[in-house]
Amino acid sequence: MKTKLLVASFVLFCSNMSLAQNIGIITKASTAGVGVELGYRISPKVLLKAGYDSFAFDFNTNLDSEISLDLNSSLKTGSIGLLIDYALARKVYVSTGLLLNNFETTLSGTVTEDYAFGDVVIAKERLGGIQWSLKPKSQIAPYFGIGFGRLLGSNKLINSSIEFGVIYQGKTSVEINSDGVFSPNSDASFAQNLVLEGSLESLTLYPVLKINLALNLIK
Repeated sequence: MKTKLLVASFVLFCSNMSLAQNIGIITKASTAGVGVELGYRISPKVLLKAGYDSFAFDFNTNLDSEISLDLNSSLKTGSIGLLIDYALARKVYVSTGLLLNNFETTLSGTVTEDYAFGDVVIAKERLGGIQWSLKPKSQIAPYFGIGFGRLLGSNKLINSSIEFGVIYQGKTSVEINSDGVFSPNSDASFAQNLVLEGSLESLTLYPVLKINLALNLIK
């Protein structure tokens, strides 16, 4: 719904502008995900872009020690954003704007076997599991980048560029859910989530390497 509203607003804005130079679709692949943008060059120096990207990766493994654990991790990146590119030279530009940041990563561990301590056997169901979830405290994230190339700015049907940038994610929120023998980890009196948040305070920037490929629809 948010994506449709953003694109509809962008199209309405474009329809009310005159002397449009280029309108097109920009596909992109980056460290923030894979996606598409609608681009509108309103002048030789200014290009407006609205779009989204996303990426998801899951990794599962087993850890065998005194207690056997089934470990599951998930990484999700992506954003919905409105950006402005400003040309500093013919094929050099800066890009800035705001993103709705969908970054989130989780790691969970579940005991898979009963635990034997001498003659005492503790059922795996009673041992429980634990999950850590990390995501930015604020989804609104500024973006700044510098690009090399020129998108929707010539009579060519296809243009490309490479872009280096950063997303300012701000502070990280850590949530811990646990039960069984892991319960103390999520006990509010221990505040382990706050300890982890403190250790991540310096990690506020997410690096972006982006490759863009633009298709002119109106030249």
